[in-house]
Amino acid sequence: MSSVAFFQHRSPQHQNRPDVPRGLLSKDFVADGEGQSSVNRVALTSMLTNVVARPNFISYELKSDGQLTFEAMQHMSDLPLFAWTLKSQEELDKAKAEGFDGFIFDSFEAKL
Repeated sequence: MSSVAFFQHRSPQHQNRPDVPRGLLSKDFVADGEGQSSVNRVALTSMLTNVVARPNFISYELKSDGQLTFEAMQHMSDLPLFAWTLKSQEELDKAKAEGFDGFIFDSFEAKL
């Protein structure tokens, strides 16, 4: 999408390719964090790594969008929120209605 044009470069992590926006994927790791310790599940779900990683955007799993962490990011962060990975037009329509700023989709031709 053309929306990546407004991202700003925020941290030294971007020094090698400052023209490439960087994002983080997140979801409800507490409920679905197989292979992760309890501490990692909470840290990843709460997006505590954002302090160090300083992403340009967050991609949040659509089925985890009701999480308190997602709600907090949506209302308190200036970062764009993308929905991932959408596999149908119905999921895309839901993500639009939920207020996501962008979309990562697979296996179908999206009608934006």
